[in-house]
Amino acid sequence: MARHTIGGVKPSASDVQLDGEGEPPKEKKPRRWLKITLLLTVPWIVLGGIVVFMWAKSFEAEFAMDPEEAAKVAGVTEVPESGEPMSILLVGTDERTEGEQARADSIIFLYTNPDHDRSYMISVQRDTRVNIPGRGMDKINHSYAFGEAPLLIETVSELFSLDVNYFMKVDFESLEQVVDALGGVQFETDRSCMDWELDTNVRKGDLLRPGREALAIVRCRKAYADGDFSRMANQQAMIAAIADEMASKPTSLPGIAGIIAEHGSTNMKLSAMIGTGRAMLGTRDNLEKGKLPTKGTKISGVYYGVYDQDELDGIGDAMRNGLPLPEYATSGE
Repeated sequence: MARHTIGGVKPSASDVQLDGEGEPPKEKKPRRWLKITLLLTVPWIVLGGIVVFMWAKSFEAEFAMDPEEAAKVAGVTEVPESGEPMSILLVGTDERTEGEQARADSIIFLYTNPDHDRSYMISVQRDTRVNIPGRGMDKINHSYAFGEAPLLIETVSELFSLDVNYFMKVDFESLEQVVDALGGVQFETDRSCMDWELDTNVRKGDLLRPGREALAIVRCRKAYADGDFSRMANQQAMIAAIADEMASKPTSLPGIAGIIAEHGSTNMKLSAMIGTGRAMLGTRDNLEKGKLPTKGTKISGVYYGVYDQDELDGIGDAMRNGLPLPEYATSGE
């Protein structure tokens, strides 16, 4: 067997550098493939990050309130510190014609208390008789007509004796598009309902609903003996069903976010949306869905929903102390 030599001279033991337990050092092969891979991959990672950042900032800008309204809202809200309870006033509007004043058709107060690992979704009937700051007793949705988001925020904050941190308005039209973008949403109803304006029939049963039928479900009230209360319960259940569907299809989120931004507005920054989403997601197994009960009453010929102060206090106490909602706030028909 041929022996390797150095300069034609047979090397001695002292000429060979030993490594470890007398073994000659192993020759290290250049990892060119790794360098090439990194050179090809890193620019795309950076570019991808830039694209995501630009999309996120674009979404934030499109979903933002106009500066004048945002300044007014900032005067009646306060951004919570990390770990503090947080609330969102979610308003579903129904703007039927171009340029028409949007109506607060759905009013939902979302509240999460990290200390108690529990979240709340409380619907307030649009005809509920409340004190509107500066205007006196009137229907709660009139506060939006009189002073838009700032006055509605003040009204709801006074009603529950809790701060409203964020405001989010979404046109009902977006719900149909969101559900269609998800490929439909599984939803159960215990009765059928015909929405003649949408020319859509709501089918009874646990079925996959297309966007138009989902929209008809959250609008339907005449099929129920208690009208608005069952409609509010369906609205809450539909929000939860859509949220679950979105969580199972994360690739659909950018498109859905674009739809919502096109048909809504908020005072939340992108960082707040992400933080709030995480907080709500972390407590969704302990999500309490309920309503402020009212009784239909005519006062000076005008119909109102009148609440019981003790029941309102019970709902507020439950939210502040992380307790289950009282049965009267969660019962159906």
